[in-house]
Amino acid sequence: MDADTDGLVDGTNPAIAFQDLTLTAQTPGRNWDGHNSLPWYNAMNAWAITDAYVAFRDRGDIQRAQELKPYVLAMLDNLSWEINNLGIIDDQLGVRDLTYALLNGIWKVARYENESHPEWETAAWAMWNSGYFDVYSTHSVCVELYLCILTDTPYEPPFVREFFASIDENTMASVRLFPNPAENEIRVKLESNEIYTVEIYDLNGRKVLSKENVQNSDQLNVSKLESALINVY
Repeated sequence: MDADTDGLVDGTNPAIAFQDLTLTAQTPGRNWDGHNSLPWYNAMNAWAITDAYVAFRDRGDIQRAQELKPYVLAMLDNLSWEINNLGIIDDQLGVRDLTYALLNGIWKVARYENESHPEWETAAWAMWNSGYFDVYSTHSVCVELYLCILTDTPYEPPFVREFFASIDENTMASVRLFPNPAENEIRVKLESNEIYTVEIYDLNGRKVLSKENVQNSDQLNVSKLESALINVY
């Protein structure tokens, strides 16, 4: 890429002139060397950089995430453009890679961040309608992601899954927080006399509030928190 439009391939040392690349490599989202200019190799790099971006985002490293996101969008835009404008590729190993990269981006980025990327979905469903997924094969690794998207199953960051897996359902049922939504204070309603530690995380996985020794009818001051969806544990 030449994201800063200085005429040089980003991140190359010694510098490589962008105009010296092949036309394929100059296409937005392409890797610059010949080997990785193949669509399915680019697809594997696309899902790898998507997962790297998501990992930084989910753990709250916003600066690193913001550095990667333009590349994620460019690579997935390019893959979907190829499918939507040039047609699906022949049935081969690359079917799995192209499809998985698009589905990964739709589920973990577009749906999770409530962004509109219809070209990604158009391309992903074009691959599904190809018939390549009608029988079990190496492509079948994509089917689970198709089902998550089709059923609107939301992506949950790993830290959310870990917390919920460790909390007893009966304990959760005995805790109520109100009002919801709240502006200044949240009141804790417990059905027992036990003492808890309450932690509040934003959707990027950052702990924004923690209070120990919380008992029934205690209040949590949330007035200094930014307006957003939160997870309380």
